[in-house]
Amino acid sequence: MGLDDDDLLADDIPAGEQSDAHQIALELMKQLITLASGVVVLSATFLEKLGPGPVRRILLGLSWLALVTCIFCALQTISVIVKSRLNPEHQWSKGAGQAYAHVSKYAFVIGIFLFAMFAFISFISTSHFTFPSTRVWSRGHL
Repeated sequence: MGLDDDDLLADDIPAGEQSDAHQIALELMKQLITLASGVVVLSATFLEKLGPGPVRRILLGLSWLALVTCIFCALQTISVIVKSRLNPEHQWSKGAGQAYAHVSKYAFVIGIFLFAMFAFISFISTSHFTFPSTRVWSRGHL
């Protein structure tokens, strides 16, 4: 039978590996914050060039909401990790810390998916597909 994330207790993990887990989780949260912030800032910067369209605006708004949720939860996860380093009895991988980390991860994936849908719809609606036209040849033209 396989182990779930919840089956591994922080008490069972040696101190050196707990430190590695803290470091890995911190790095992941920092990367999620950086990537989510970059998408929000860049898309907001070029907002006026995106053009109208209610579906696109809804997708972009939902994407931003998911990405801002990701940023908030990642910051909360970092806060819980720092508290656990200051107080060894407090385990960041249980309770609120674990919940914030999960929400941050899934909010990021949802936000990127919605942004990709927004980008695809924007591309399709602004692309000018040209198909070869059939020419009607007049007399004298080959």
